[in-house]
Amino acid sequence: MVKKYGTFEAGIPKHDTIARVSCRLKSDEIEKAFQSWISGVFQDSCRLNC
Repeated sequence: MVKKYGTFEAGIPKHDTIARVSCRLKSDEIEKAFQSWISGVFQDSCRLNC
């Protein structure tokens, strides 16, 4: 399933690699990015359907 997202020349990342990356993410920055993305999706949807 993960392979559909790209080629992984060194193999698919193990769960502990993914956990290390996840732990370094800043939740407030993720929240801002998510809100910005949702806002963009909503605006695009309104342009198409309103």
